[in-house]
Amino acid sequence: MLVIAIVLITAALVWYTVGVMAELRAGRLRPWHVVAFLLGLTFDATGTFVMGRSRAPRAPPQSAARWPP
Repeated sequence: MLVIAIVLITAALVWYTVGVMAELRAGRLRPWHVVAFLLGLTFDATGTFVMGRSRAPRAPPQSAARWPP
């Protein structure tokens, strides 16, 4: 699952970059630039969700100080 998350986050980086660089070159924001940003956001959110689902379960927290012993 972690490989899928890495691919999704990388796709988000690509779409964000495409949107930003195309808008910079055009000098104004066009509708397809917004679509590229939204695709980046979608891939980013999905990759983050997949990463959250793929982490190992954690041990329950233990008290650091037990007083009195």
